[in-house]
Amino acid sequence: MLKIKLLLLCTVVSCICAAQMSGEKQKNVMNEDNLFFSGEITEYFEGDFLPGTVVKATSDGKVVSQGTTDADGRFELVLHFDKQYQITISRSGFVSKKMTVDTRGVPDHKHYKCPDMEIPITLFKPMKCLDMEMLSKPVAKFIYFPKKNVIDPDMDYSGPLLASIDEMLNDCIDQLEEETEEEEKRKEEEAARAAELAEQKKLEEKRAKEEAKRKAEEEARLAEQKRLEEEQAKKEAAALAEKKRLEEERAKKEARRKEEEAAKVAAEKAKEEEEAARAAELAEQQRLAEEEARKRGDEAKAAELAEQRRLAEEEAQRKEEERAKKAALAEQKKLEEERKREEELAEQQRLADEKAKEEARAKEQVNDKVEKRDLITQKSLPKKKPKTTPKKQPVRSARPSYSREKKDYSNTMRDSRLVLETVIGYKQVWDPVKKKWKKEPILQDVEYSPH
Repeated sequence: MLKIKLLLLCTVVSCICAAQMSGEKQKNVMNEDNLFFSGEITEYFEGDFLPGTVVKATSDGKVVSQGTTDADGRFELVLHFDKQYQITISRSGFVSKKMTVDTRGVPDHKHYKCPDMEIPITLFKPMKCLDMEMLSKPVAKFIYFPKKNVIDPDMDYSGPLLASIDEMLNDCIDQLEEETEEEEKRKEEEAARAAELAEQKKLEEKRAKEEAKRKAEEEARLAEQKRLEEEQAKKEAAALAEKKRLEEERAKKEARRKEEEAAKVAAEKAKEEEEAARAAELAEQQRLAEEEARKRGDEAKAAELAEQRRLAEEEAQRKEEERAKKAALAEQKKLEEERKREEELAEQQRLADEKAKEEARAKEQVNDKVEKRDLITQKSLPKKKPKTTPKKQPVRSARPSYSREKKDYSNTMRDSRLVLETVIGYKQVWDPVKKKWKKEPILQDVEYSPH
C-alpha cells in the first residue's frame, strides 16, 4: 500500500513537471480520471535524441493529441480510460512507427491505482533491405493486465515482431557493412587504378617530354652538323675559289713572263742575227778587199785585212760562246724557277691537306661530344650487361722494336732490312668499355739498316 502511495505521489509530481505537448493541459486533467503516456525518442544506432519528432494519438479516427518532442526527445500524452488509441511516431528522413494502446477493461475503482506509462522509443532511417510491410504494422500493443493492474505490452504479439525487426535490422547492418566494405574496396581499387593511370600518364608525359627533348637535341645536333658542313663547304669553296684565282693569276703572270721572255729572246735573236749578218757582210767585204789587195800585189794590206778578218771571226765566235753560255744560264734559271714553283705548289698542297685534316679532326671531336651527350641524355638506357673482365691488351712499350719488313728476305747481313717502330707522341681515344678518354701512343715505322 505504501508503494502504491509513493508511486502515485511520483506520478502526480511528474505530471506537474513534465511538458504537455498538445490537447488537454496537465493542470486541467491532473485531478481527472486519465492516464499519462510519455517517453523518450532516440536514434536506433547512435542513441542521439531526436527533437522535433511528431507524436500523434488517434481514437475512433479522430486526432486526440498531437505535438513534437522537446530538445531532449521527450514527449507526453494524456490518454483516457475505456478507449483504444493508435500512437504514430514520425519524423522526416526516418521510418515511422505505430503502437496500439488499449485502456479498456480497467475497473473504475482502480483507475487511480493504474500507473502511468513510460515508453522508450527508437527510430531509424530507411534502408533498401528493410521489409516495409512488416514495419507498416503496429510494433507494439499495450493491453490491461488485471492481476497487476497495469497496462503493459502484449508480448505474445510484440515479442516475435520486435525480434523479427531486430533480426532484420541486424541483417541490414551486416549487409550494409558488407556493402560498405565492398564500396570501400571498390573505391580503393578505383583509387589504386586511378593512381596507376596517373602514374602511367605521368610516365608517358615524362617519356613524351624526354622524346621531345631527344628529338630537339637530335634536330639541334643535325642543325649544328649541317651548319658545320655548310661552313666547311663554304670554306672549301672559298679555298677552292682562292686557289683557282691564285692559279689563274699565276698562269697569267707565267703567260706574261713567257711572252716577255719570248719577246726578249726574239729581240735578242733578231739582234744576234742582225749582228751575224753585219759580221758576215763585213767579213765578205774584208775578204773581197783582201783579194783585191792581193791582186794588186799589196801583201801588207792583204795581211792586215786577213788579221782583221781573223779577229772578227774570233769576236764572232766569242759572242757565239757567250750567247750559248747565256742561253744555258737562262735554261738553268728557268729550270730552277720551275723547281721552286713545284716546291711552292707542293707546300701549298701540304698546308691545304693539314688544314683539311685539322678541320676533319675538329669535326670528329664535335661529333664525339654530341654522341657522348646523346648517350648521357638518352631516354631509356639498355639493360646493363653483366660486367665482364676485358681481356688485357698487350701494352706497347716505348722502347723501339724491330721487325723484318718482308719475310722472304734472307738472314744475311747484306740483305737484311729492319723497320724501327718508335713512339712519336700520344693521342686521346674514347674507350667505350670504361666510358672514358685514354691516351694511346702514336707509332711510326722508320726503315733502319745496320749497314
